[in-house]
Amino acid sequence: MKKNKIAFFVVVILTSIALYLHFNNSSSTLKEELRNFAVEDTAAITKIFLADKNGNQVLLEKLKPGHWRANNKYDARNDAIENLLLTIKQLDVKEPVGKLGIENVIKLMSSNSTKVEIYQGDDDKPAKVYYVGHATQDNFGTFMLLENSSVPFVMHIKGFFGYLNTRYFAEEDKWRASEIFNYQLSQMQSLEITHSENPDKSFLISNINSGNPILKAGGKIVTDPDTAQVYSYLSLYNKVNFEEFANEVKKEMRDSITQGNSLFTITITDVLGKKNVVKAYRKPTKSGTTDMEGKTVYHDLDRMNALINNGKDFVIIQYFVFDPLTISYKSFLKKQD
Repeated sequence: MKKNKIAFFVVVILTSIALYLHFNNSSSTLKEELRNFAVEDTAAITKIFLADKNGNQVLLEKLKPGHWRANNKYDARNDAIENLLLTIKQLDVKEPVGKLGIENVIKLMSSNSTKVEIYQGDDDKPAKVYYVGHATQDNFGTFMLLENSSVPFVMHIKGFFGYLNTRYFAEEDKWRASEIFNYQLSQMQSLEITHSENPDKSFLISNINSGNPILKAGGKIVTDPDTAQVYSYLSLYNKVNFEEFANEVKKEMRDSITQGNSLFTITITDVLGKKNVVKAYRKPTKSGTTDMEGKTVYHDLDRMNALINNGKDFVIIQYFVFDPLTISYKSFLKKQD
């Protein structure tokens, strides 16, 4: 009897060891495959190509550290680039998709996913290719699938509670930098602001890069302006951004807005003679919008529409950003003692 008990315990121990080795080896193999999603050396990444199932695609190319281009046309948003690179580096496996769920996940990803190609150095062959699918039901993970693999995984970033697919967007406009003005004083030749509804506020500052700016209002030179105040004002044009693109607004609505009187027009001419023109318009509210007193509000009180890039793009801008730029020329007059 005693011998039987000893034999039984030996079998249990050996079985336990066998199971441990089996699962440990399987886990190691699985982890090795999962680690292939992340790219540790993101500094070596030179290009990232993203394409979704809706026909959107964007090629992000690094011109130099901190400066990327989208589709070889526009400067890319630094914040979005940094966020994507961080995601690519920190990708980690949360769990593999269970056998019963693999078919369903792959089916969903075949109709709703974004292909990601990551290039390093001068190599024309991508160092990494994978597909980013939808979020898990609890929104704490994202389904991903390596190219040439049939095993999808739930991916996440350790310490981050949320899904990651929103970081892999392929729409060109969303990657474009939201910059309208980015000038150093030495780059500016002249700046003109025309107020359609308050023409008395309009002014022109020329000869900017010479160190001796000339201020005109009403077609006349303003004598002895406060030069320090003029340059303090011009320094505001070092970084001016819009809120978001509105290119999706229907042509009829866009024409209705832009055919009316503009609120103001800002024209900057750089030292090479290139003009940068911004025209702002009131942004209509939705029908039935009221204020806190129940009065009908016809135009947005916080935002405007604007044509930028010399009329090529329709965007939304904020009064908060542009109010300090659209002051009267009287702000540059020296204070009387």
